[in-house]
Amino acid sequence: MRWSAAGATLTLTSQELHLYIDQGAPGFYSPSSVEYFTNLDGDNFGDYGWLITNNTANPWANISLLFFLDAEWDLGTNLVSNEYGEFLSIGLANGAPPGALAPQGWEIDEPGYVFGDIYTNVSFNGILDNQNAVPSNMPDDVSLAFLWATTNLGPGDSLRLTILHQSAAVDGIGHFDPDSQAVFYVNGYLEVISNAAPGTGVPEPGMGWALGAGLAAILWVRRKGGK
Repeated sequence: MRWSAAGATLTLTSQELHLYIDQGAPGFYSPSSVEYFTNLDGDNFGDYGWLITNNTANPWANISLLFFLDAEWDLGTNLVSNEYGEFLSIGLANGAPPGALAPQGWEIDEPGYVFGDIYTNVSFNGILDNQNAVPSNMPDDVSLAFLWATTNLGPGDSLRLTILHQSAAVDGIGHFDPDSQAVFYVNGYLEVISNAAPGTGVPEPGMGWALGAGLAAILWVRRKGGK
């Protein structure tokens, strides 16, 4: 059964992105960060995310991005402990651009005020357990997380993480409130954007040798001909 959000109020308690680079201390991003963008409507449906650029002179390696969301349905009416989550599947969200990356890990859990370890996993461990600790038969305070990983990001290149809040979906995670009969679905995608200047690329292996050998042959012919 899929319910609508009509008449219910969705509150976003916490939206966070934790960025790990080569197993270093994570970078932290929130809606207050300058990298944040949003197209959410008045009901908190739509999309938002962060555009992060490598402004250093060195490539970033072994990158992990962990997104954490704590949201509540009808917070002022029925509090938080009556809700549950449902994992649908890992898949690329509808409308994602070509080349975008689907999430590679997920977790649904109580946010850590009582029993959950999701926030520890996101903010300290850099891992997710792909488990749902708040299913329909064990309702509580629902929070959720997704993980993306990529190998490297060159100087000047960017990561754009887009999170979607939708009224219907076949992938991602659903967040249900049986009292208000409200639900929203969360998914997202990651884009790796190259901002390198044209012509600055490194030749593929073997290309430098071929270009050098061709130039040497031209010079040898000219010298033989006395030119």
